[in-house]
Amino acid sequence: MPLLLTDAIRDTRTLLGEVSAVRWTDADMIMLLDLGQKHVAGLTLGYQRQVAFRDTDATDVFLPGRRDYALAGTVGAGGLGLTDVLAIQQIYLNDNELAQVIPKAVPTWNERARGTGTPAGWYEFAEVLTFLPIPNSAFLASYDVLVIYAALPTDWTTGLSVLPEGIADLTVWFAAALAFYSVNKYADALSCYQQYMAYADGYKPVAAEVEPTVQRETRMPNPHPGAAPRRRPLTQQATS
Repeated sequence: MPLLLTDAIRDTRTLLGEVSAVRWTDADMIMLLDLGQKHVAGLTLGYQRQVAFRDTDATDVFLPGRRDYALAGTVGAGGLGLTDVLAIQQIYLNDNELAQVIPKAVPTWNERARGTGTPAGWYEFAEVLTFLPIPNSAFLASYDVLVIYAALPTDWTTGLSVLPEGIADLTVWFAAALAFYSVNKYADALSCYQQYMAYADGYKPVAAEVEPTVQRETRMPNPHPGAAPRRRPLTQQATS
């Protein structure tokens, strides 16, 4: 069953060896688990949402002569109004799935899809969704477009995690890693983070596995990106 926030707090405290609030308050736990849920969603693309755009909507999304639509842009002004997109995953037009075009194939598609027509493919780049070919007047007159995407969760402050069962459990390991890190227990933080990454491997999207052959990152991510880096790697820090 989906993970309850109260259960996540209890499980995180178990990893920390703190049954009741002593060093970390419940508010601290909620903040850390919310960060964990967002990190898990970004790593696994495991939180999915979908939105439908239809010609019967009050505001027309798709415009004559336009093939590029800003994901977070204003609906009716060349945007889709989607502010929580991590990655577009599938697009359906009138119940038929459109082909996702890889960027290096775009020139070939442009050559094949000159002019306008009913969209047959799409690609996403720099938070802009592009349809190929340019939608024609027949499409604009009658369309039912379903966009399915991996989303960034809203703040987790109560109730159930929005992440699917299994994936949601990863938030506990990430939260515990950040908690240990916050009190300079670097060895414990690294241990929890490595467990988190090991479990997350089974949930990563296929695309995430295609990466250069480099040594896996074993350090904790800095929870405060704007802060100055530490002088020594975590692996050289002594357990406090």
